[in-house]
Formats: sequence, structure tokens, C-alpha cells
Amino acid sequence: MDSSHTLTDLEAERLRAFIDTPCLYTSELPDGTPIFHTSATEGIAPEYCPVEYRGLRFGHIAEAWFSAWLSCQNRYRAVVENLQVIVDGKTLGELDYLLQDSSSGEIWHVELAYKIYLLRPDREGQWQGPNERDSLQRKLKKLREKQLPLLHQEACRKMLMQIGLDVQDIRQAVCLKGQLFVPQAYEGALSDGVNHEAVVGSWMGAEQAVQGLRPGETYAFPDKRDWVMPPRMDYHWVDKARAERFLRKQSEQGIACLCWVKDGEGNLRRFIALP
Repeated sequence: MDSSHTLTDLEAERLRAFIDTPCLYTSELPDGTPIFHTSATEGIAPEYCPVEYRGLRFGHIAEAWFSAWLSCQNRYRAVVENLQVIVDGKTLGELDYLLQDSSSGEIWHVELAYKIYLLRPDREGQWQGPNERDSLQRKLKKLREKQLPLLHQEACRKMLMQIGLDVQDIRQAVCLKGQLFVPQAYEGALSDGVNHEAVVGSWMGAEQAVQGLRPGETYAFPDKRDWVMPPRMDYHWVDKARAERFLRKQSEQGIACLCWVKDGEGNLRRFIALP
């Protein structure tokens, strides 16, 4: 269900929401890799925002937002984006971004990710993706063992030498943005030293979500590209009956969905319903 806002307004709001989304760690990953933060940008121009989503995976949409942010600020200059490292026709991997800090002249290799994770106490406190094919632990392992070490492979070193860059002079960081959801009424500790500011809502099973719907509340089910935004008053809101039908349909299709809730006093919250 999409909102009635114009595309241009929504594009700017999505970009602002992406920029404002906190990273899942405040200063560094558990292995000590620095966190790269996107700073707030004034006067975001709508023409910088991506407008074509058809066929794009959410990860590619996040990359488009990050590139748009680069265009809206003055500190970092993109030297290379999405550099594929290829040897004998085989792609070894890709460097997301090589950025130059205009204040220091330093070159940074930045890997970008935007993730939605749910705390699963029944799985030793693991942060799990809504589709269960992803987890924070797996992402950290991939960064540690594949994505970051790619910079130092010989093939990558030679490619960078061709554009005048020495691998030894490049620093590395990760921009790991995301939203965390905890079980409803959860009061336990958060695992893995994650950023508490990234916790934005709760999660529950679809049937529990249906049972929790109230006549005095209204509900919205944002498109996946709108998940980055906090709940908005000016969205397409539906009543309890329509929300129940939508939740049951998504559950029957095995699809997790994000639900925004607006109570009778206009207070907003969000939760994820699992099938």
C-alpha cells in the first residue's frame, strides 16, 4: 500500500530517512573495523534522489541513496563506486566505495549495508533477518572474511595501481545501517554490543499481530522502499478489518511485513509481523 505523496516528496523523505538511520554499531564493529557515518545534509535536492525502483533489490536501492548522499555533501568525493575485481573472467568481489576525505586527503574503502534484524532469544539471542536467510553474525563474518580482505588481494592491488592508488594508503570502514526489532514487551539485554538507538520497534507472529489489532487504531503497510522511514501521519491508513485481511494474506504467502500503527491520540509505533 503506497502513500498519496508525490514521488518527488517521497524521494526526498526516503533519502533523509536513509541518512538519519543510525548504524548498528556506534564507533566500530566487534573486530575493530571503524564505522562510517553519514552526516545530516541540509537542502537535499530532489533531483539527486533515485526515482526508478523497478527490479532493484533493496541493497541496490540503499546504494543509490548512499550515492545521492555523496552528491549532497562536500566532505567526501567518490573516487570509485562499485569496483568489480575480476580475474580470468571470474568476479572475485566488489568494492562498494572508494572515497577521498577532502579535509585530510585520506582514501577510504567503505562497504555499505542496510539491514533489518529481529532479536531472537530462542536462538541464543541472535539477530535474525525477517526471512531467516540473513543474520547479523553472518553479515559480520562476510565483511571480515570476504568483503574487507578483497582490498588486499593482488588482483585488486593491480587494478587500483592503474588509477594511481596504493592499497597501503587506503583505510577501511563499514557503513552498516539498519533497524532492530525486539520481541513484544522484551526487557532483556541486547546482544553483540549493538547500538540501542537502532531499536525502533517490536516483532511478533502474524496471528499475534492480528489478535492485537484494535478498533480505535489505524494501520499502514509501507512498501519495502519506505521501511527506512519512521511512521508518517500522511500515509495511507486502513482500519482494523482491512489490516487483518492484509496480515493474514501476507502470512499465507509466507511474507514478513512491516506495520505502522496510529492510535486514537495520534501516537505512532511500528512492528514486524512474521508469517
